[in-house]
Amino acid sequence: FDNKSFAMNTLAGSVPNGNNILAESYDLGDDDDAWLPRGLEFLSGLPTEKRKRRVIVVIQAFLDDSGVKGTHPIFTFAGFIGRAERWAKFSDEWSRWLAAPPGIKYLKMKEAAKLDGEFRHWRPEARNKKLRGCIAILKRYPQLAIHVTVDIADYQRVIAPDMPALIRNPYFMAFFGILSGVCYEMIDTQVPEQVEVIFDQHSIFQPRINVWYPVMQDMMPLIHDEALARVLPSSPIFKPDEEFLPLQASDVIAWLFRTRLSGIRTEFEWIAAELSPVIPMSKYATFYAGDRIEEVRTLSYEMQKRMTPDLLRRWRAMLPPSTLRKKKGKAKINA
Repeated sequence: FDNKSFAMNTLAGSVPNGNNILAESYDLGDDDDAWLPRGLEFLSGLPTEKRKRRVIVVIQAFLDDSGVKGTHPIFTFAGFIGRAERWAKFSDEWSRWLAAPPGIKYLKMKEAAKLDGEFRHWRPEARNKKLRGCIAILKRYPQLAIHVTVDIADYQRVIAPDMPALIRNPYFMAFFGILSGVCYEMIDTQVPEQVEVIFDQHSIFQPRINVWYPVMQDMMPLIHDEALARVLPSSPIFKPDEEFLPLQASDVIAWLFRTRLSGIRTEFEWIAAELSPVIPMSKYATFYAGDRIEEVRTLSYEMQKRMTPDLLRRWRAMLPPSTLRKKKGKAKINA
């Protein structure tokens, strides 16, 4: 196993990468216009049919910054793509199984692996039974998996020196990388509905995303990709994973990617083996390391060449004063 390659082959399995399953049609049932399951209130402005068909992406993040000698600390965003109706049914079944004795309030893989948190004082056999029930449910609902992983050492060496301080953490590269991958998936499958992308809450990075996202939206069609700009969500959504249950599903594969790509073998690789035959991996799943990181820097330089003084002034005007600093009498993006 080479943790510098596009890894987690056990998750990709033999299922072809990328497909049109998101564009498939299916019977939406005869529910009335009151269909709005708990947690999907953000779809309230849509008619029932569009609510059920809305593509929802749930993303979790794992940061391994332990610096264990001989490994490469990585940052991983990973999650699942599926229709709103599927996620609503998933949440009902998932909630019932979590509550089934012996019950837990939520699932976090790091707690399950260490028999900590919700699994404190559990026997491994009971933990494994609860996990197998969760995975059996998970296999039935998402339609596609995706991840973006960043090698932190390569990122700090190649990308970080040129990034504004506010978004210098690899979280932001992974964030925009997985958002782009999801949107390209929507373009390929020609899904007509807008996509909703839901991330786990983060007290530090969420406010920074909220500041920079409007600027990124404005930049996208002007200096990068008009097609991508047309399908970007109006705004990413942040929710706590204890409340929005599909995020707990994403926690499972985010943890799997983090451990495998860090070169750590665990007793839970059976999870990947069970998921891989039924949930294909997006062709836009990416591991940013080595040459791939260099390619990102080259693309960044090409985009900077398209930034005219007028555009730079326009984007600075969109940022709060706290993100700017004074240098030699000129306002510059905080770096």
